[in-house]
Amino acid sequence: MFRTKEGFALLFFYGGKMNNTRRAMIKKAQKYVDEAYSLIDIAYEQEDEALNNMPESLENSSRAVAMEEYVENLENAKDLLGEAKEAVDSIL
Repeated sequence: MFRTKEGFALLFFYGGKMNNTRRAMIKKAQKYVDEAYSLIDIAYEQEDEALNNMPESLENSSRAVAMEEYVENLENAKDLLGEAKEAVDSIL
């Protein structure tokens, strides 16, 4: 295994096959990505529901604006984690 200046591991495949150690490491990472996606999805759903159920009198408040930003950021995180899930799944 070689490391770049940024500290990211570069994996090399010999003869088109991944060794068991690297495969196990990627499977472990896959579980973490799946768990992160699930947690972000739950937070997104709850925050979005809270925003949608906000009383009309608070819809233009600073709290509502902040909640809209949270929902947008959670949605972006969910999208990125979804892409990460697809990338990791395609490796295995």
